[in-house]
Amino acid sequence: MPENYAIDAKGLRCPMPVIKLQQAIRNAASGDTITIECTDMGAEKDIRSWCKVNKHQMTDCSKKEGEFKGQTTSVLFITVAVR
Repeated sequence: MPENYAIDAKGLRCPMPVIKLQQAIRNAASGDTITIECTDMGAEKDIRSWCKVNKHQMTDCSKKEGEFKGQTTSVLFITVAVR
């Protein structure tokens, strides 16, 4: 049965969200999904490119207001399907 994983990468700058995703994928199986939360708005482009090169699929990306270190900020929620 496919698993769903979550990564909290809020506050991390490039390339750390991608590195955290890469580490999580090493422990995941084909069919699993990983959702990464990050405050680095450049992570969407970075993760999309990384997925293309590594044959995974970015299935969703949404931006919502969230809280980080006591302040309201934009948070990206990016979902990747592991292949």
